[in-house]
Amino acid sequence: WKPINQLEEELKQASDETLTKINDIICEWIDDKEIKKIANRYKPHSEIRILKPPQLKGLSEEQVLAKNDISLKLTKFIYDQLCKFNPMKMKGQAIYVILFEFFKKNIMGEMNPASCADVISILKKSRQQELEEDTTILQALETYIPLQANNYSYIDMIHMIVINT
Repeated sequence: WKPINQLEEELKQASDETLTKINDIICEWIDDKEIKKIANRYKPHSEIRILKPPQLKGLSEEQVLAKNDISLKLTKFIYDQLCKFNPMKMKGQAIYVILFEFFKKNIMGEMNPASCADVISILKKSRQQELEEDTTILQALETYIPLQANNYSYIDMIHMIVINT
C-alpha cells in the first residue's frame, strides 16, 4: 500500500507500528508479564459497544469495497474485527487492546469517543465539571444531611412517638 497523501502516510505509519506490536505479542518477543498488563485492559465489544466510524456511515460493504480508498477499507476491516473478534485467551485479548487503541487514536481520532463507554465517561466528566462550577448546587451538596432510613412505616413511627410520650 502506497500512501497518496500526508494523512494516508500517517495512517500507514501508525498501522505498521500496530502490526509490529501485534507481531511482538504473537511471537512472544515481549514477556508474558507485559502481555498480561496489556490484556488486563481488555473489555469486550458487548461491554463497551464500539461506535461505527463516521467514514462508514451510510455506506454498504459493497460501496466500501468498490471505492479505491485503502484507508476506508482499513477502517471497515478494523471496525468489523473489533465487533466480531471475541478473544478468550490472554494473547488474543492483548491483540484486541492494541487494535482498539489504533482504532481509537487513528480512525476515530483521540478527541472523539470510540465507544459507548467513552460517551458515558465524557458525560460523567461533564456532569462533575458542571457540579463543580455551579456554586449553588455545590453549597447545597456540602450542607446536605442524609436522612436515617429505617424499616418502620410512617404510621408506625407516629404510633411509637405517641406511646413514648
